[in-house]
Amino acid sequence: MAVVSVPLADLPAWLEARAKALAAADLTKPLKVIRLLLISSTKSNFAGSHDPDGSAWAPLKWRKGQPLRDTGMLMASLTAGGVGSIDELTSRGLTYGSSLVYAAVQNYGATISLPERRRDKPWVFKGRDGRTVFTRRLAARTFTVPARRFLGVTDALRGRINDVLRK
Repeated sequence: MAVVSVPLADLPAWLEARAKALAAADLTKPLKVIRLLLISSTKSNFAGSHDPDGSAWAPLKWRKGQPLRDTGMLMASLTAGGVGSIDELTSRGLTYGSSLVYAAVQNYGATISLPERRRDKPWVFKGRDGRTVFTRRLAARTFTVPARRFLGVTDALRGRINDVLRK
């Protein structure tokens, strides 16, 4: 641990100098490491079908397989820079996520209300190859998509991020 002794009269100037130094700091290298930690955490969540805290995702109701893995686009947008990827790194900040329309619905869950005219038409779900996987008529006016959190920072990950920033 380092100790700095600053006379009380000099404290405002010392703090101002430290604030300027911090504002000018280039955090690109640690932010690149933090981005890798986020990607690794997200991959782990998809592989294990669980929230960042380890809670299992709600099981699927209408098809077999792992949740959120039907086309692979959501995971690719978060881990491989695929379509919908949000990955912006500057010397002062990192933005990481997905811009896919359904990403927020899957991460946070939602109750979706269908317009009257839409309930009469079947929903068609297609696989990776473009072929219809299944068709389903939705008789209900509303249905709930459970939250399946794939993004998030746990206390353990926050600790690793703090370790990176301290170096």
